[in-house]
Amino acid sequence: MNIFSRVQRILLTFFLGVPVGLMAGDYLWPTNASKHLTSSFCEFRPRHFHAAIDIKTWNRTGYKIFAIDDGYIYRIRVSANGYGKALYVKLKDGNIAVYAHLERFIPEIEAFADRLRMKRQQYVLDYFPEPSAFPVQKGQVIGYTGETGIGVPHLHFEIRDPQNRPMNPLRFYPGEVEDTIPPRARFLAVIPLKVRTFINFEPDTLIIPLHAGKTIELSEPLYLSGPAYLAIRAYDMGNGVHNKFGLYEAELLVNQVPAFHVRYDRFSYSHTHLVELDKNFSLWRKGWGKFQNLFRHPANVLPVYPDTPPEGGILDERLLNDGENTVEIRLRDFHQNETVIRGTIIFHRNLQVQVETRGVVQKKLLLSVRSPQPLTWIEIREPAASGKVSDPAQYVLDDVQKIASDFWYFLSIPLKTNPEIPELKVIPYYTAQSPGLPVYLNPQLEDPVDPEDQTTRSSVTPRIVFRGNQLGIKVPIHLVPRLLESDIFRAIPIYPLREEALMVLSVEDFFRISQLPVDEFPFLVAELQQWHPVVPGKVQRVASSNGQLEIRFESESVYDTLFCRIQQIVPDETVAVASPYRMLAPVYDVQPFDQPFRRGAEMGFRVPDSLRGVKGLGAYYWDRKKGWLFLPTRWEGNTLRARITSLEKFTLIQDTIPPVFRVLSAVRNDSLLNARRPLFFEVYDEMAGIYKEKQITVRADGRWVLFEYDPEEKFIRVDPRHLPSGARHLEVFVVDNVGNRSVHRFVLQR
Repeated sequence: MNIFSRVQRILLTFFLGVPVGLMAGDYLWPTNASKHLTSSFCEFRPRHFHAAIDIKTWNRTGYKIFAIDDGYIYRIRVSANGYGKALYVKLKDGNIAVYAHLERFIPEIEAFADRLRMKRQQYVLDYFPEPSAFPVQKGQVIGYTGETGIGVPHLHFEIRDPQNRPMNPLRFYPGEVEDTIPPRARFLAVIPLKVRTFINFEPDTLIIPLHAGKTIELSEPLYLSGPAYLAIRAYDMGNGVHNKFGLYEAELLVNQVPAFHVRYDRFSYSHTHLVELDKNFSLWRKGWGKFQNLFRHPANVLPVYPDTPPEGGILDERLLNDGENTVEIRLRDFHQNETVIRGTIIFHRNLQVQVETRGVVQKKLLLSVRSPQPLTWIEIREPAASGKVSDPAQYVLDDVQKIASDFWYFLSIPLKTNPEIPELKVIPYYTAQSPGLPVYLNPQLEDPVDPEDQTTRSSVTPRIVFRGNQLGIKVPIHLVPRLLESDIFRAIPIYPLREEALMVLSVEDFFRISQLPVDEFPFLVAELQQWHPVVPGKVQRVASSNGQLEIRFESESVYDTLFCRIQQIVPDETVAVASPYRMLAPVYDVQPFDQPFRRGAEMGFRVPDSLRGVKGLGAYYWDRKKGWLFLPTRWEGNTLRARITSLEKFTLIQDTIPPVFRVLSAVRNDSLLNARRPLFFEVYDEMAGIYKEKQITVRADGRWVLFEYDPEEKFIRVDPRHLPSGARHLEVFVVDNVGNRSVHRFVLQR
């Protein structure tokens, strides 16, 4: 071992807590395919972490896999989905090595697995042999790489501790994988935690593109009022491959003080669903990609945060000073290549002023500004015709009048050419660097809606923003005077935006307003009544207006308060199904689709008596990439029930079409097969699908035959060695998820 490798081992032992006895030199690299990766440990997968490193096999199969140390075959698994063919080796130190997606095992293990499957007449196998059945020695070949289960050819390789908890395999192989490339940061997201949080003066998530480089400086400061957190979209790469990996480590420092730290060395399968808190579930569901949260949710008990307490990383008054703050994000891969992003956050209070127009005199606009706190100066911007904002004009406030508890300032703003009152953005500053929230003057929006014009008011649909136990309602700003006529709205915080106003409601406010007469505020009350708060710790039900679809939330279904809505929508060409399939129920859009679940909820789809006996009926959910997908359900009376872990669009679809079946191997005619060669058949189902291996059965002269099934490539393979000696007739039975069945018969020629 050279000096460099020794130093690496010592440093990794110090920083990662890995015993020197478990470092490189003790475990053999698991394959001769390559020392390049295609995926890293703890990458995001839907509802779980990736528990392994994936080793590149150059899109080929058949490379050797080795026992990385002395031990014995602990577990043998075979399935068409998931890990495909997999071996688990119990090592002499108690750890477990897992090799998945194999093409085949060594002959003695392969024959043993086949005998068990033949005896049980089951394709799937999950068996724990006796320790003495298959002892292995370090370096012994135990199988060959493949592409069984999910994914293209590669080796999925795990190392688990004696308690079956996955550990980062690279901890045991420092120096084996060459990587001198630092992580690449693509986007930074600033995400509000409360409705009244403003980011760059807007109450919405801000996503900032980042340029390439090891050191990235944000070109403009971020203005923040209210609690928020950061998330980073980034990836890592290794030498010699183009694959993109997940991050290994990320740190957030605020004013040079550590605020958040994540490092992926191990996790427990009982906590793997918390990946939806560790990564940003909402941005992923909205199509923005995979963002790493730089904030620890209070319910997140993953062991990947070395020194970050719950709520660590929240940007609020506990972490930020009024005014200017420095922020630094450090991204590292396992080999300690680093990328740093630096920026400035201006943290300020939700100070609001009131601006009144006093008229235009000699091409000067006269304004009066009322503030609850003394101001230093005011910045005024005027949007240009091109949509760009003009350079700001700053007005120092020397003359102030205090009336009651407010401070009044009077300004004279020169107008360029337009004698009319222009559209202006007025930003107050209560210190030299700390702004308040802007006020927008837009003369075209200042006229309120006619109180008697019910048509105009009822046609307005407010936009609702939900964040935890608060909700914000965005309404056109010209409706605010009408709302303020009612006592119920006068105590509710209202923040003017450019063309809208944002009202901030608590759950109590929501209940109070949603119970108002609909005809009094039709544009608002009717919309609120569609939403139903779901609070952690309570069992609640939300149903569609016709009672056909219901979502039942258990006490542990959600992490945070969410507002749920089930809305019946008319299928457009995007979600409609084409003949011969039939949609037999409305499409129900269940929101919010972007909020993670703790334990999931239960969907109940009540089926009318008229459809109860309809052939091929099933419940489906909408996937924006794959279309309508069958939802496994169970019958309870006249209701189809299913466990769900996200809210989707749901409907009922009738599929009466049997699965597609086609002979791929050479044939002499439509029914004659050569039994001396492997037999290949294409099999798939377009709508209902085929989810489990047991939906396919192969028999020869009435006897069950072992076969191989690849659901991704959509084929069945029958090896001649599994055909009974002298068998003359072959039958293949295929049934889809809603019971459509096809039978195919052939004559075997030898």
